[in-house]
Amino acid sequence: MANRLFPSQPTSLDVSKDGKAIFVGTGKGVFRAFDVTDRKKPRLIKQIKFYNDGEPITGLNSSDGNTVVVTSSESNRIWFMS
Repeated sequence: MANRLFPSQPTSLDVSKDGKAIFVGTGKGVFRAFDVTDRKKPRLIKQIKFYNDGEPITGLNSSDGNTVVVTSSESNRIWFMS
């Protein structure tokens, strides 16, 4: 279900070790990072389109909260973002 924070369906999720940020990948290939220190008002801090609409983000991994690995099972490209 789409809404203001997620205009397309979320397909993957990861949380920083300290719990202050969440990382969301969507079915339209868009990556979003949110500051969730105020749980009632998450703040979008970064949005990047990594893949085409037919390539959903199916994997996110952030072991340290600073670097995020973004993958799609529909693509042979892997993205590293910090």
